[in-house]
Amino acid sequence: MIDTVRLKNYRGHTDTEIAFGRLTVLVGENATGKTSVLEAVHWVSSGLQDTLPADLLRRGTTELELVLTGTGREGPVRIEAVYARQGQQSELQQMRASVLNEDGSIDELRQTRASVLNEDGSTGTRPQAEVLSLNAEDLAAPSPPKHLIPRLTSTGRGLASVLAYLKLAETERFERIVERLRAVVPLVRGIGFTRVEVSATVPRLIRVEDRHVELAETVTTINDALLFDFADATKVPAPLVSEGTLITLGILTILEQLHRERDRRPGEPHHWSEVDIVLIDDIDRALHPRAQRKLIETLRAALEATPGLQILATSHSPYLIDALRPEEIVVLGRNREHVIVAKRLDAFPDERLRTMLSTGELWMSEGEEWVTK
Repeated sequence: MIDTVRLKNYRGHTDTEIAFGRLTVLVGENATGKTSVLEAVHWVSSGLQDTLPADLLRRGTTELELVLTGTGREGPVRIEAVYARQGQQSELQQMRASVLNEDGSIDELRQTRASVLNEDGSTGTRPQAEVLSLNAEDLAAPSPPKHLIPRLTSTGRGLASVLAYLKLAETERFERIVERLRAVVPLVRGIGFTRVEVSATVPRLIRVEDRHVELAETVTTINDALLFDFADATKVPAPLVSEGTLITLGILTILEQLHRERDRRPGEPHHWSEVDIVLIDDIDRALHPRAQRKLIETLRAALEATPGLQILATSHSPYLIDALRPEEIVVLGRNREHVIVAKRLDAFPDERLRTMLSTGELWMSEGEEWVTK
């Protein structure tokens, strides 16, 4: 779990520090750096490369710094990384990267992936984050059951195969997903499946005498496909279902997959079991205001069922914010010098308004101006 992140000269951030809980939603006007925060968390958790694109550096500066504190699976974690521009190069060079051990000693960060190699040869892990970039097209697409236990990608590919597997082999988990989806989208009555043929053109190399020739070959595979039952229609193909319903189903399926893989048996494939933090940009996208509130309720249930999981998201919806507690909301704004400032909503200075208004009402009525004063 990540406790804090500090961004210095990273994209639009001059010097921004944000504290996180298990569920935190970032709000603010466009171009106030909300998505940049999620990107930075994902970048650090994925590994610190030797170089970075120069466009990550705030204009007019020469050095970028990021500090992340939190708790990994072996104990406290503090990661610091500094990159600088050298001359007119199009890349930033890594100047320093370190991890603070539990005993207070500092080791050079020698690995660029999710594990940290200490000087004594032991290996620790930093919190691992995954960005959900779910889109309706991938979520609705038929998918071939390529693996014994299918998994969902971060864009939503494989949803039909994952749910078909769960319905066949782990019915309780499948029914829990459908029940939570119904809580958010009450018109849903159930989810079914069919099999469809999908043809694709793939290149194939053949040898003709002493050279290779590439041919276009049509390959047909059998794929799982989703069918939805609604109160007023049955067996509706997934491509005809609303974007909001599909994205909600994708989020719920990934959260259930996280829960499942933490309990996986030895030898089973794993991917999401490595994930500690789920990052969701525009979490309210394409959802009815009432559905947004219900989605937050389902996320709380998922967090309660999955110890160690953390959800960080962005939103522009006061209806979704109404379902959150003040300490779960971070407001970002820009001051007169266009510097980004971030504060939790529970730091709003007028206690009378904090108690009179709901969180969404408080944010909409007061905006971001109080953050920058």
